[in-house]
This record gives sequence, structure tokens and C-alpha cells, in this order.
Amino acid sequence: MGSFLINTSGIAGTYDWLFNVNGLNNTVNLIQNTNKLVNSWNAPAEWTVYIRSSSSCRC
Repeated sequence: MGSFLINTSGIAGTYDWLFNVNGLNNTVNLIQNTNKLVNSWNAPAEWTVYIRSSSSCRC
């Protein structure tokens, strides 16, 4: 499993998106952080978009 914080707003010390790859259940999660707090990396993201890959995917 791997996670990345992505800053697209340019506001230092915040993140806009959390991208997560979960190999345990074959999902890729894109989670939007709508309540941005400066230098608060423990603040949870608020919205989740789940993308599930097919077992036949040869990516």
C-alpha cells in the first residue's frame, strides 16, 4: 500500500488530494481534502473516489 499527498492549490503546508494504492483489495483511492489546515498532515481528507481495477486488467 502506498499513499501520496498532492498539493494542487500552491498553498504551502497543505494538501488538496490524497492518492492511495491498496493492493489488498485492488483499489486506487483518490480522496479530496476540502478542509485544509496549514501544517496539519494528520487532518483526514473528506471525500473519496474509489477506482477498482478489474482482475483481467493487464496494466
